[in-house]
Amino acid sequence: MLALFDLDSVTLEKLLITYGSPQAIAADAGQATKNMKAWGGHFLKDDKIACVIASAIHTIGQPCIDGERRYLQALATEMQHSRCQAKPPNSCWKPASWLMKG
Repeated sequence: MLALFDLDSVTLEKLLITYGSPQAIAADAGQATKNMKAWGGHFLKDDKIACVIASAIHTIGQPCIDGERRYLQALATEMQHSRCQAKPPNSCWKPASWLMKG
C-alpha cells in the first residue's frame, strides 16, 4: 500500500487510522472503497482505489496482530494531529455541533 500513496497522503493517513492493516481493509473492502472515494475526492481515481483493495486482499506480508494494528492506528492519529498543528489556526478545527445549539 505504501507504494500506492505518498507518505503525506491524507487518504493513507485515514486508512491507517480507520483500518490499521491490509487485512482489515480487505475484510471491509466495500466500505473501504466508499471511504477512500470520500476522503480522496476527485484527486483519487477509481483505478488507484481498486489497486489498494487488490493489494490489501493479495498481500503476502505477515498479518498484523491486534496490538500492532492498534499501534499503527495510534501513530497515524498522531500523524494527523501533527499535520493539523502545522496548518494555520482553524483549518483542522471542527465545531462541536452540541455547542452550536441554542
